[in-house]
Formats: sequence, structure tokens, C-alpha cells
Amino acid sequence: MPIRVLLVEDSAAMRSFVGSVLEAAGNYIVDEVKDGFDALRMVARAEHQLVITDINMPDINGLEAARRMQQWQ
Repeated sequence: MPIRVLLVEDSAAMRSFVGSVLEAAGNYIVDEVKDGFDALRMVARAEHQLVITDINMPDINGLEAARRMQQWQ
């Protein structure tokens, strides 16, 4: 069964690169979002087994987004 990954990265180039590497490795379904707000919306809609996030992002940084995601579990 594939592992569903949420990739949170504000750089489109890095998001594309990391997403491509994961998908090429196989057994991963990657949902990509550009910021912490989108990440919070995405986790409310789908279950992810893994979240990979950039820490330094505008508005909600990766650490704050992760803290908020933890509160929902």
C-alpha cells in the first residue's frame, strides 16, 4: 500500500524536485502544498502517514504548522 506524503515547501523548484524523487522511489503518493495554511487545509481533507515540511516559510512556518497538526490528532 502506498505511503501518502504531504510535502510543504514554499519554493516551487524544491517542491517539484523532492516530490519527483519520492514518486520515482516508488510506493509514495505525494501531495504538494506551498505554505503552512495550505498544509493545514490539506491535513483536514486527507490522511497522511508522513509530513515533510520546510521550516522557514512565510506566515505559518513549518514548526508552527506541525504543532497545529499534532493538536488535531
